[in-house]
This record gives sequence, structure tokens and C-alpha cells, in this order.
Amino acid sequence: MTNINSTLSTPPQELEINTAENWLSLGTIWITETGSENTYYTDQFDRDYFCKNYPQPEPVKVPEWISADLSPNDIAAVNQGGCESGSYMPAVEYHTAGMTMACHGDSVLQYLEDMTGELPTPPQDICWSGLAVFYLSKAVELFCAIHSDLEDWENDEPIGGAA
Repeated sequence: MTNINSTLSTPPQELEINTAENWLSLGTIWITETGSENTYYTDQFDRDYFCKNYPQPEPVKVPEWISADLSPNDIAAVNQGGCESGSYMPAVEYHTAGMTMACHGDSVLQYLEDMTGELPTPPQDICWSGLAVFYLSKAVELFCAIHSDLEDWENDEPIGGAA
């Protein structure tokens, strides 16, 4: 329960966290400037500073076969157009994808199989380099689809550490 002030000038009320967040987003309640540990804040910094026990999300574990600088912007771009649109170049450049698959191919294929239950079927007339691009692109696209909740066109900060 959280103590908040309402716009109706009534005494503070006890609310469930989800109810308070909904009321705050609708403008039914507002944030006082004085606040306390039990006040909701609209600013992320203030919320983190004042709400000492506020649950924080686990950092995303980025697989070793995805470059460490994958950002929420990249996830949004991959989910919109796939790797072949140029949104994640390491998966579509033959040389880079080939080197990644040479080092991490087993992990990439295991990830695909673990997440989907089977390996995707590549096109019939594909070369070795094309095979590396095909499987790496599918794995990156699947990773981005699973983490679509992180999409943010404005955020270029890396999403997390290596898995």
C-alpha cells in the first residue's frame, strides 16, 4: 500500500501500487513536491532514489553471439524489418556472420532449437556463407522478438551484459 494525495483535496489514501500508477497516468492523482518514501514519482531518478525497495528489472543477458552494444533502438529496428533490412549488420555481412558462426555456431543453433523446438529450414540453393547469415539472422531476430518489451527508438544505450 502507498500513501498518496488525490486531486480532489481529500486526505491521503492507501492504494495498491498498480491502482496508484493507473491513477497517476490518468491525472487523477499528482505528485507533491515534498514527498516521502511512500510517494510516487514520475521521474525515474526520483523513483529510484526515494523508493529504496522498488523492484528493479534483471539486466538482459545478451548471448555472446550478439555484439555487446545491442541497444533498444536496434531491437526496434530488427523487429520492424529483420536483420536483412540492415538493422543488424553483423548478422548479414558474410564475413562477420561466418566468423561469428565459426566461434559460436553451436550456441546459435542450440538457442534456435531451444526456443523454437527445431531448426529453421534454410533455402535449398544456399552457400556456406549464406548458411551462416541465415542461422545467425534467425537467432538475432528471435532474440529481438523475445525482448520486444525493450524496444525504444530513442535509446542507443547497450541493453545488458554478456550471457
